Amino acid sequence: MKIKMNTTIKGTANSHGTASMDYVEGETYDMQQDWQNDLAKVFVDNNFAQEVGGGKKKKVDAPSETKANKK
Repeated sequence: MKIKMNTTIKGTANSHGTASMDYVEGETYDMQQDWQNDLAKVFVDNNFAQEVGGGKKKKVDAPSETKANKK
């Protein structure tokens, strides 16, 4: 997941949570590891960041039956 920060905020900088860093407003971060994705979701859910590019496409299933086919 790639995110672009809407505001500057401190967050964890490693998987153990033993180091922190500033995630800077306007900067884009590529969050690839599980702990980074979890952090990115928190940022996005709280409007500290927005997801950019590379988002997963949602699968849309075609209807199996339509009114025109029903008799």
